[in-house]
Amino acid sequence: SCRVFRNSSLMEEPFLVNTSYERFLRKCSLKQSYAEDVFDFDGAANQVLGLLDPDTRDEPDAVLDRAEQMLAPYGVFTTTPRRDQPSHKFLSMEIAGLRSFALLMPAIFLGVAAVVLNVLLSRLAEQQRTVVGTLKALGYTDRQIFGHFLKFGGVVGLLGGLVGCIGGYLAADAMTAIYRQFYEFPELVNRVYPSVIFGGLGISLFCAVLGSLRGARAVLRLRPAEAMRPKPPRSGRKILLERMGWFWRRLTSDWRMVLRSTMRNRTRTATGVFAGAMGACLLSSTFMMILALSYLVTFQFRSITRSDIDLTLGHERGEEVLLEAARLPGVDRAEPQLNVPGTFSNGHREKKGAITGLAPQARLTIPRNLEKEPIRIPSDGLAMTRQLAEALGLERGQWVTFQPTKGLRQPVRVPVLEISDSYLGMAVYTDIRFLSRLVGEELAINRIQLSTDRDPAHLAALYHDLKQLPLLEGVDCRTDMVRNLEETLIQNTYASLVPMIIFAGILFFGAILNSSLISLAERQRELATLRVLGYGPWKLGSLLLRESMITTLLGAILGMPLGYGLTMAVARMYASDLFRFPVVSNATVWIATAALAVVYGLSAHLFVQAAVHRMDWLEALQTKE
Repeated sequence: SCRVFRNSSLMEEPFLVNTSYERFLRKCSLKQSYAEDVFDFDGAANQVLGLLDPDTRDEPDAVLDRAEQMLAPYGVFTTTPRRDQPSHKFLSMEIAGLRSFALLMPAIFLGVAAVVLNVLLSRLAEQQRTVVGTLKALGYTDRQIFGHFLKFGGVVGLLGGLVGCIGGYLAADAMTAIYRQFYEFPELVNRVYPSVIFGGLGISLFCAVLGSLRGARAVLRLRPAEAMRPKPPRSGRKILLERMGWFWRRLTSDWRMVLRSTMRNRTRTATGVFAGAMGACLLSSTFMMILALSYLVTFQFRSITRSDIDLTLGHERGEEVLLEAARLPGVDRAEPQLNVPGTFSNGHREKKGAITGLAPQARLTIPRNLEKEPIRIPSDGLAMTRQLAEALGLERGQWVTFQPTKGLRQPVRVPVLEISDSYLGMAVYTDIRFLSRLVGEELAINRIQLSTDRDPAHLAALYHDLKQLPLLEGVDCRTDMVRNLEETLIQNTYASLVPMIIFAGILFFGAILNSSLISLAERQRELATLRVLGYGPWKLGSLLLRESMITTLLGAILGMPLGYGLTMAVARMYASDLFRFPVVSNATVWIATAALAVVYGLSAHLFVQAAVHRMDWLEALQTKE
């Protein structure tokens, strides 16, 4: 234990104190004086928390060094600034991820919206060419007509921005509720920020106007005399596929019409492909991130850590404690570990960490690299993760200085004999007897891993005996940890999966519906002619369905590699000292992405099919070309 101290020159407020059995107190929230009476630790403490004044808050190292010197007579286990606390790192990483998400998602949606609005305004300009020509003949200037079409895009952007702000507030409220379940913030309330609202409206309006420019510019090229006449039909030149005779002759007339329409309307097809690619990119990236989280849990608790129960000792013990643990009810195997925290240094580079000592031929903890191959644990050196080695500027065979916070606490020089990649933390391994000698012991043990027969009766007896052991500081059950992780993972999975599927669905649905309805409007006379020739509404709808499916599937195929690249970028962005995301995929990811793309395409086509049934084909036949 260490004595609590107060020093106004170091702190803005007195140090806050957590008494012994910190984990128990944090869970039960006992009053300090009551806990001291219960555990007979009157006036004792084992942790000191400090709040620095504003002048030293950004550079706490000097204050921590001074505090460590002042508390040296009482034994300082470690000093940790806020930037190195796992909770701070995890939360900072989460906030950085939200910031990237807030940039990426709107960029994708606004980009697709601008492209779709471009197609819509181009179609509107063509549809109203006669009106535009008449207005020009009556004296309206190009600037007036151009501004009129831009206003249309501006109204769309403004209304869409208002709807988006309302939806964004509701989404933020739901996300805040999720965060309240996992984080214990003093206050976490969703509020309306006018700057965010006006900023969102401004960006929406800007992108809408930008997407309207090309369609609005089309009216400027129209001369009054030319515009007052209907647009002549486009040239029916052969498409590329028609020049492939061996392929074209094998197609039915329906497929020939579909392919001609798809390839001759290049802008509309490219818009559908782009929207499909963005939707597939989001879907595949989301599926891969979820797969990565599941892979991390399996990798850690199935391949590396294989024990059933881990015992943490209050102080280092000798080999007799291992023999005692092996005799506990239901224990099949007991393996010792020694965890020594300290500071690694190489020249001017320093990094806090710990060395884990493992028994030779250990089977309950098997460090592995990214290929799941076991890492060789040196008997007279260190096996270090590449993340830590790069932070210290080390290569294999070089020496590192380690300042332990246990045992003799003397700096020692140790060779780094193995460097390998890993997903979790910045682990360092060595032989347990070698590590014991580094801290001045023959064999020191402060953690024991147990493998049990998992018989319920034996487990009950085991837990009963563990409660009677005063030397234990903590008992961790792997089954409980895995279950809690998986439950949390499932909640996070649904919290991220459902919105992403909805967002991707909006991209697919909106783009396909817009493209198909425009195609239907442009080809009413053609479809009405086919109706007279005997094509039924479902047959006509199947032609439009084939066109939309071609663009949808082509977009999905192009979007899957983009999703893989996005996942790699997110993995690099989230890479930290705590963990690194694996980029893993399987056939399920790609099949699910393609299947959802088809489902969204079919859903959008239902509205198009309804429009085909409502079409007045007699009136369409009377329309002048």
